[in-house]
Amino acid sequence: MKGKLRMALAWFDEKWFRFIRKSSRVYMITSGCALYEKYNCPRTTLVVSSTIREDEFYYREDTCGKDPVRLLFVGFAQPGKGLKYLVEALGMLKTSREVQLAIVGDTQGYSAEKAFVKNRIDELGLSNNISWEGYARFGPELFGQYRRSDILVLPTLSEGAPHVLVEARAFGLPVVSTNVGGIPSSVRDGLDGLLVPPKDSEALAKAIDKVIEDGRLRRNLIVNGYRAAKRFSFEEFIDQLVEVFDRALRER
Repeated sequence: MKGKLRMALAWFDEKWFRFIRKSSRVYMITSGCALYEKYNCPRTTLVVSSTIREDEFYYREDTCGKDPVRLLFVGFAQPGKGLKYLVEALGMLKTSREVQLAIVGDTQGYSAEKAFVKNRIDELGLSNNISWEGYARFGPELFGQYRRSDILVLPTLSEGAPHVLVEARAFGLPVVSTNVGGIPSSVRDGLDGLLVPPKDSEALAKAIDKVIEDGRLRRNLIVNGYRAAKRFSFEEFIDQLVEVFDRALRER
């Protein structure tokens, strides 16, 4: 059944791709560079969607000022988010600093994945270094998690253009993530975040160590990340959409 469904989706995707390439009436708005590159035509616009407003931003010059250093993961506890690799990376860190990981997100419906990750945590002897914080609502509850943290880590295996990377940088957090999907359209490696290959715990650990130990790099990531988040605010996102709609109406 799954094989037939994949074939049907592939057929529909190919038909849709051909249609938009030929049609002069279709305007595409893609969230992330992967989709933009696939469906690119003169009427395709690349955006990074966001729901955080500029008046919710919170700037700070530096993080990692005291122990324990608090790593933050925000997302559903599903296999595609790569939590296993983040847990393994935590056990590979070279820093002499005490490091804690807070996992924030809904685990309901993902009991098998949570059990698998918890088992890996126990195997590595990291149960005292990791806390399951549960779901945090967007707004003060989630914003408080950002404020209390030092580094946002998103080890996802596939992704569009995740809001969490915009939100974290809007709260002055340096970010470490994976070079997949639409993430490179939001985060520029080495400038406003660090990107590593997916499923690579060692590379993830090295990037986290680098942010913790290299203060100059960390502060540059923070200031550049904050500026990047300004470009991806809710207000900027709406302006981009309005511009596309205006263009479509003018050309019609």
